[in-house]
Amino acid sequence: MEPCERFGAAVARSASSFECSENEPRPVLELYQAESCPYSEKVRSTLTDLGVSYVVHNPRLPGDEGGDVLNEQTHEELTAIGGEDAIPFLLDREREEAVYDAEDIVDYLEEHYGR
Repeated sequence: MEPCERFGAAVARSASSFECSENEPRPVLELYQAESCPYSEKVRSTLTDLGVSYVVHNPRLPGDEGGDVLNEQTHEELTAIGGEDAIPFLLDREREEAVYDAEDIVDYLEEHYGR
């Protein structure tokens, strides 16, 4: 099953993790990443350059085989929504898109949020 096909059901399950009031909008862009990951840094830099606000989740440490899990809840959301244990991972709730891989995420951001 592709990430976008899993999006609706998985987002519905993960929605309970957000404590937003009725007047407070839910975040549009969410980045699952690791601070020390150079690929995550590339995505964060692009988001900053484009002036796009986003929410950061740090589910685990970087590593090819999956680093140590730091936050069980966000790690479960990462794998439930996208289907992979890979970072960086961008979730665009407004467009109902889910994107893995730094290069693909940068291309997506420039296409949809570029000036």
